[in-house]
Amino acid sequence: MTHLKSCLVSASVMLASFSGASYADEPLSSLKQLIWQNRVIVVLASPSYEQELQQLYEQQSAIEERHVLWFIAAPERVSNYRGQVSDAFWQELQSSLASYTEGVLLIGKDGGLKRYDERLELTGIFAEIDGMPMRQFEMFQQESK
Repeated sequence: MTHLKSCLVSASVMLASFSGASYADEPLSSLKQLIWQNRVIVVLASPSYEQELQQLYEQQSAIEERHVLWFIAAPERVSNYRGQVSDAFWQELQSSLASYTEGVLLIGKDGGLKRYDERLELTGIFAEIDGMPMRQFEMFQQESK
């Protein structure tokens, strides 16, 4: 599996699980709250992000299956995180990814940047995720049930 070795995002970039557990009563205020639970897709978008949002909603089942939370950092902030997301979280996210002004980033459960695309390509992102050792193990566990 290939990694983007030159780019690492803080190991604190992981998100709360879709495992059926409820999200904390406290708003999501730091990337540190989310470590090791989910993969993250961050869409750094221009004011027009409707196409990306539509793709994400259309693929919600596949997104949940892969333990992915997504955040669209555009003038309006949008996410599939089921709890409240604080301004501090968005500021930390933007600060962590300050070297990127546009594009789509995939961050693995280990906090490392796994993929960067100029636009949202879920087919490629899903293939990347499905090739990850942790995802392979998750699929094996699902098949064993």
